[in-house]
Amino acid sequence: MSLDALSTELLLLVFEYVGVEHFRARTGCLTVSKRWYSVAQLVLFRDVRLSPRTLYKFPPQSPRVCELLKSHLVRLEIQLQGYRDEQDVLTFRSRNVRFSKWKIRLNGRLYTISTFISQCHGLKSFHFHTSFGWDDNFWDHITRGAYLMLSPTRDLISAASSSLTELVIDTVSVSLDGKGHICPTIARQIPTLRRLYLYMTAICLAILTLPQNTDKCILEDLTIRLSQQDPETTKTRFSSACDREALSKPSLRDAIIKAATERECSLYAQH
Repeated sequence: MSLDALSTELLLLVFEYVGVEHFRARTGCLTVSKRWYSVAQLVLFRDVRLSPRTLYKFPPQSPRVCELLKSHLVRLEIQLQGYRDEQDVLTFRSRNVRFSKWKIRLNGRLYTISTFISQCHGLKSFHFHTSFGWDDNFWDHITRGAYLMLSPTRDLISAASSSLTELVIDTVSVSLDGKGHICPTIARQIPTLRRLYLYMTAICLAILTLPQNTDKCILEDLTIRLSQQDPETTKTRFSSACDREALSKPSLRDAIIKAATERECSLYAQH
C-alpha cells in the first residue's frame, strides 16, 4: 500500500513521526501532491520558528493560514538579532535615525505577534532568544543590545496561552528599554509550566512570586543562568537585581534556590 492510499489520520501520524525538520530541509516533499501538502501543512504549523528575516511575515496575510496556525500552533520560537547597518551612512545622526526607525518597527512587530499568539490556545512551548548586532563603528556611539522595549516584550510573554508548559527566555545579550521588569510577567506563567529556562541580564525573586490562589507549583525543570560571558573580553560577569543593585553570584543564587525550595520547585542554578 502506498502512503497516498492511507487515510488522512494515518498520513498525519506518519508525517508527525518524520518530523517538521524533514519538511524544512526537503521542501520538495511538500509538492508530491495537493493532499500531501495540505496534511504536511498541519505538521509545519505546529512548530514555527521566526528569524530576523521571517519575523515581519508573521502572522501571514492569508486568513486561511492564520486560522490553521491558531488551531495547530504548539511551539513558537523567536530569534532576534541586533541592528545591522549595511548601508554606508557616514554621520552618527543618520545612523541614530536609522536605528530608531528600525527599533520602532521591530517592537511594533512584536506587539502584532503578541496579539496573534494570544489567540493560539494550543500553544505549549515558547522560546524567545536575542543576540547582538555587529556594526563596530555604530555601536561605538550607541549601547549594543538596547533595541528591545520592555512593554512589547512583556506583552509577548503574557500573551502565551494558559496551556503553556515550556518557557525559554534568553535575553542576556540585550537590556530592556523601559521602566520596570519582566519577572512578574514570567511568574504569572509558572502555574502551568513544567519547564522554565531563564538567561537574563537582570533578575529578581519576583520571578518566583506565584499568583494568588496557586495551589501547587508543577515545575519539573527550572534553570536560571546567572553568569554572562562578555563576547569581547571573555570576562565573566553575573546577573544583577532588577533594581540595578549589583548582587554577588552566591547571594543571588542562594536566594533563588531558597525561594524555589519553598515553592517546591526543582531548581538547577547554572554557574
